[in-house]
Amino acid sequence: FSAQGIANTAWAFATAAVPAPQLFDAMAAEAAPRLHDFNAQNLANMAWAFAKAGRPAPLLFEALAAEAPARLHQFSGQGLANTAWALATVGHSSPALLDAIASEAASRMGGLNSQDLANLAWAYAAADHLAPTLFGGPAFVVSLCNCYSGLVVEELSQLHQWQVWLRERGVDWPQLPLPLSQRCCEAFHSVEVTPSRLQSDVACTLRSLNLSPKEEVRTLDHISLDAVVTYRGHHVAVEVD
Repeated sequence: FSAQGIANTAWAFATAAVPAPQLFDAMAAEAAPRLHDFNAQNLANMAWAFAKAGRPAPLLFEALAAEAPARLHQFSGQGLANTAWALATVGHSSPALLDAIASEAASRMGGLNSQDLANLAWAYAAADHLAPTLFGGPAFVVSLCNCYSGLVVEELSQLHQWQVWLRERGVDWPQLPLPLSQRCCEAFHSVEVTPSRLQSDVACTLRSLNLSPKEEVRTLDHISLDAVVTYRGHHVAVEVD
């Protein structure tokens, strides 16, 4: 396969949500040493596809972290956001690449749409990676305000998680204006949470240990915890997946 062929195949299987673990592993092994042959869009598509398919592929993401920084100026705004989202989704630690994406995105703030902005915000929160070049000035929040009417529920929910993260980190960066902040909180609270099979199994096991878990507990920030148990006088949150 050509680089384009590998990237297109990965994108197609991920988009169609077709489980193909052996195929993804084979594509990762083939692509990792050849990433210099992939153009910017193919690099971003590979990252997105493997994250969407739930295939961490450490060697592929390590190769991406080495290849991508010098070529980020060739990425689209969506490509930048999707790559950051992919790194956070698979849990691959790549501080240098995240810093480089933040700097590139900050230089193109006016060209990012609401989905790009929300994905970037969520990605840095999920990766717990501070990015003052992207969030430390007013431009990011101004761009979000310019998209106010077009923000959809998923994007608002992502932004709520970003807000919570900023508060937890205690950084003195520009915050969302109150009307937008309230919309984000309401959107996040409106999303129905469906426990996974694994989560149900864990709750069953906790009950067998007489720990009496409370499931899908909402915090004051409306974050949903998979379960909360009381152990030795302390409330303990349990996150399964």
